[in-house]
Amino acid sequence: MPIAGWQETITIYLPSQTIQLAAKLDTGADTSSLHAEDIRLENDHNQQTWVHFRLAQQSYRLPLVRFAHIKRHQASAQRRPVVSIVWCLHQQRIESEFTLVNRQDFSTPALLGRAALAQRFLVDSATSHQLSLCN
Repeated sequence: MPIAGWQETITIYLPSQTIQLAAKLDTGADTSSLHAEDIRLENDHNQQTWVHFRLAQQSYRLPLVRFAHIKRHQASAQRRPVVSIVWCLHQQRIESEFTLVNRQDFSTPALLGRAALAQRFLVDSATSHQLSLCN
């Protein structure tokens, strides 16, 4: 398995746009997380729930997969919408679930948790930016 640093640059594939983002690789978190602003839910006429959000001054709409209850250090649990997003690191294209939350107070706009990393990457917490960007 490739050895990643605690921080890497990932490519995410959203409708009509590909974005490269800094991501913290966090083996202490189960679920991955992505920065989003103006998050809102909408049901269509088929009773499908969609999540509307903004990222990097662009608006997106993705189907809601589920809600996650995220435990936070010294704070109450938070209910977050979860969407499925294809992302890439070191030429590995992976589809994972991401919770959407405003991460403006965090060091990176994305966090990759254990569920996304397991059986794909080892993480060396003493290094960063060890793996290649995706084309």
